[in-house]
Amino acid sequence: MLNNTQSLYDYLGRAAGPTLGLEVAKYARQQNSPVQTREISNPKYSGLVNLYTENLLMAFFNNPNYRDIINTDKIQYELKSKKSLERKISESQDNTLPF
Repeated sequence: MLNNTQSLYDYLGRAAGPTLGLEVAKYARQQNSPVQTREISNPKYSGLVNLYTENLLMAFFNNPNYRDIINTDKIQYELKSKKSLERKISESQDNTLPF
């Protein structure tokens, strides 16, 4: 295994959407950067994730050509998180009896 490789989840501290994941994978291919995989399993996802070098991830996320994709992914994640929280609050209120 290469030193200093990370998944997008490890790098961002949150799940990345499929569009951002595809763009990072394409960028890695264009840069001839090695990509490894790791098997994961959690309640949200089971399967392989790509691992990229830290240098590649820093170059991608600091590249102004990808700013729109990065920002769109972040907004979509925040909206999804907000909807999930609202759903949890609604479900907890539905289970509360008034007496």
